[in-house]
Amino acid sequence: MSAAGMHPLERPSGDGDKSGAPPRILLASGFQSHYVREVANAYARLGYTVEVIGGDMHADLDFEKNVRFLNLRGYDRKEYRGLSELAKLLRYYLRVLRHVAASTSPAIYDVSIGRPFLRCVLMYSAFRLLRKRIIYTAHNVLPHDRDTPKNRLIFGVIYRIMASAIVVHGQSLKDRLVQEFGVAPTKVHVIPHGTYHPPDDPALTKREARDRLGLPHSRRIALVFGLQRPYKGTHFAIKALQSAPIENLTLLIRG
Repeated sequence: MSAAGMHPLERPSGDGDKSGAPPRILLASGFQSHYVREVANAYARLGYTVEVIGGDMHADLDFEKNVRFLNLRGYDRKEYRGLSELAKLLRYYLRVLRHVAASTSPAIYDVSIGRPFLRCVLMYSAFRLLRKRIIYTAHNVLPHDRDTPKNRLIFGVIYRIMASAIVVHGQSLKDRLVQEFGVAPTKVHVIPHGTYHPPDDPALTKREARDRLGLPHSRRIALVFGLQRPYKGTHFAIKALQSAPIENLTLLIRG
């Protein structure tokens, strides 16, 4: 993330000396830990002191020296029993609120994908009562496969009332926020997504990679990777190849 791509709430000072500035608080969740690391380190390299609030999955990340990690969440995995999960979340949210209330940071930068009602509407209301500005990252305008009137109402409140600024990773997302939810264009800031981390071995050849994965050198490979959910459409690829196989093609699913 470059200084030119930053939104007004995070604009660096003119002389570049930010040693006396309040910390930037980044609110993370149990999803895409490397994304959280990259955002935190980008601010750290600009000279800011950064506080990352997260859980166990963020504890071993390679943060810059002026990034302080606060493990207020602890265990990241969802509890099997609903009441246990709710109790865990409430404990976590209370810890976050105590820290935010005591912090001199003027804004909370939520870089993650969280529960829209519990995490966003209720927590953001508390942040606003504490006179904190909220920077919200809209990874998606609406949750995948969940374009419902209820979600449109909740996210409309987040976008138009709760958030002081919204970060998106593409112009099409900004256009949707403006057109579908009536968000002011000046409130939405397009920042490139960037790369999570460099390749483990940039010198690795295609032949060596196939050997490691046990893939034949003579076949064509179609790769489907990432978090597997119905909206990804992987099941369509499987059904299509089952009904009409393509000669000499192997479908590799990694997720």
